Formats: sequence, structure tokens, C-alpha cells
Amino acid sequence: MMNSPNADIILVVNKLSKFIDIENIMLVGARCRDIHQQKYRDQTAGRRTKDVDFALALESWDDFNLLKQQFSPTGNAWQGITIGNIPVDLVPFGNIENPPGEVLSRKGHLLNVSGFKEVFEQAELYPLNDAIDIKLPTVPGLTALKLHAWLDRKENNIKDASDLALILSWYEEDVETLWNRYFALENQGYIGEPEAMAAELLGLDTGRILGHKETQALLDRFNEQSPPELNQFAESLEAPPEHSHPLERRRIQVEALLGGLRDSLGYDE
Repeated sequence: MMNSPNADIILVVNKLSKFIDIENIMLVGARCRDIHQQKYRDQTAGRRTKDVDFALALESWDDFNLLKQQFSPTGNAWQGITIGNIPVDLVPFGNIENPPGEVLSRKGHLLNVSGFKEVFEQAELYPLNDAIDIKLPTVPGLTALKLHAWLDRKENNIKDASDLALILSWYEEDVETLWNRYFALENQGYIGEPEAMAAELLGLDTGRILGHKETQALLDRFNEQSPPELNQFAESLEAPPEHSHPLERRRIQVEALLGGLRDSLGYDE
């Protein structure tokens, strides 16, 4: 197992699953991104991390507190633990949300978990090895989480926009699928602009994962952003060492992505 690129994830999942059903565990964050990256290209993503992030579908806070008691904390983060020298960030969601989309820790730390339920319900199974499968957000599901994350922490963190730029490149580089799917759309406003076509399709797919209510909630958050903030999003939509589109094209990608989200509201769920 130690030679496996997923050895650290396997170790953590084995430990966590002693206290929570593995079916209630979903791998998120950078390692989820890296696994999807392997499907599209040989090289690894430019930004690396030692942390492993998991979302936990919970029935009660007692389940979360019992789990945390079994492991050492990571720094001062209320949802952080350490397993075998591996920093692990936990994102609790599910029946503990109050109101829906928010969780509040005993010490008053508020965490936005909008979309996690919907992404979890549509998650795919990824084989870590011959014996262990773990739930993994689909690419549109990961996009939904990254869009909310960018809105939550855009002032001091560009990594979410960087990951979104990488995801957009996956869609754009899958040329045959991109063109076949775009030709099937009723509205083909970005035809001949692959980077914008990719963004619109990604927005459409993300909306279908989230469903009408959560897609509208995400769009409402973007509607609250000022033009300078949306421009900041476009400016940050880079994933070094990936090729970066000119800023004006990135602005169009933002418009197309949000347009795809809006278009998804017209489809039956």
C-alpha cells in the first residue's frame, strides 16, 4: 500500500471508517481535483498539498464529536485532525445543518456547506485499491463546491479560482466531446470559442448536479458580486503552469459559466 499514490488517503479512510460508515465519507479538496486530473492528462496539477479533505454526511453533532475525540487536533482549526502525521480537514454536513447550507460549531464557528448534500447524492465511487471505494464528487460537483469556496474566501485566497481554471481546461481540451455536446445545445452563442463553450457546458452540468433550488442560490450569490469582484474572479482564473487565456477571454468564460448555470434552470430535474 505504501507504494500507492493514494496510500495516505487509504490510511485515513481506514481510520475514519472505524467510527463513521464509509458510505458517508466523500473525498473533496485538492486530492479530489488530482484524481480527476489523472483522467484528463498525464501530468499532475501544479498546486500540491499534504492535506487530505473529507466531507462527512452526519446525522448528529454527537457523531462528529465522537470522531474528533479519537484523533489529535490539527492546530486551532475546529474541524481539523491529524491521522498518522497527515493533516485532515473535515467538512461536516447533513442533518446537522441549521439552517440548510450552514453548520455552526459549539464554539461558534460558521461553515458554509451549500451544495454539499446535492454533490454527495450525485457522487461517483472511486476505487482507492481493490478493497476500498470512496465517494468522489463528479467534475461538475467539484465545480459547485469550488464556486461556493471562491465566494466564501475570495479576498485572501486564489486557489479556488485556480482550480476552476484547471477544470475549465479539462472541458476545453476534450475537443470531440466539447464540440459534440455544444452542437446539441439549442443556444449556441459561443460557437467557435472553445474556452467559452467549455465554460457554458460546465455551468450547465454544475446546475444539473445542484438542482433548481441550489443553482438559484448559487446564482443569487454571484448576482451580489460587484463588477470589480467579478473581474477579480476572471483575473484569478489561472492555473500555473497551465496556458492562461487573455484576461478578456477569461471575463467571457465567467459570463459563459454563469450563463450555463442560468440555462440549467430551464431543464427538468
